[in-house]
Amino acid sequence: MNFAVVQDLDSKQRNWLAEVMVGIITIDGKVDDTELPYLQKAMELAESRELKEKLLSVARLEKKVRVHSIQLDGELAFEMLKLLAGIMIVDGRLLPSEINFFYEVGHRLGLPDKALEKLWKTARREMEDRCPRAVARLGEEARVIALQQINLERATFRYHRPVVKGAHGSLSLQQFPDADPDIEKDWYSSLSGRVISTHQHVKDSKSFLLRFEFTQTLRDDHGLLQLLGISNREKGK
Repeated sequence: MNFAVVQDLDSKQRNWLAEVMVGIITIDGKVDDTELPYLQKAMELAESRELKEKLLSVARLEKKVRVHSIQLDGELAFEMLKLLAGIMIVDGRLLPSEINFFYEVGHRLGLPDKALEKLWKTARREMEDRCPRAVARLGEEARVIALQQINLERATFRYHRPVVKGAHGSLSLQQFPDADPDIEKDWYSSLSGRVISTHQHVKDSKSFLLRFEFTQTLRDDHGLLQLLGISNREKGK
């Protein structure tokens, strides 16, 4: 993430950036450990004690950031939004509240929706590139997807179409980073489950977020325990 853009900001602009950084970190109602370095960076940008105290209240989830307009040239505004888009995905999640906040900031800077869409979708692709992969089998279809969230009970992933609640299917987790969809041994044994919810992705009418609940007893050859770094003994606790 490139913080070089900060060098070109005056005092007012630095304070504004500090506020929107804390805003996008906290808009989902929590501060993840991976977001703490960026929270610290925002505090360093804030140039008054009053603003630092205000941002600490936001970080403690006692207040919310109210985004206000500021004058920036187009190139600088674009670079600042690239920075915010990067911060938005550091926790490995991309929630509707974060995308909506990102658009609010972009509109305050005067950027068109087309530019904002390109920025957040690029960030989403970068986030998904870091996510573990699985082959999702739903109906007659088999498709490689990125697992945005996963635990012992369920997984969340983006899909290209809505799937009816209760639909049964399976996930096969990748064994290797460069797993080939056409090579069966590159993937763990399929883990059966069912779709428990489908929601259209905010700002993207062609994407849907599916929550998939596992219905099968976990085995080592499913790969989930390995992915989560959990031993069978720990699972049984």
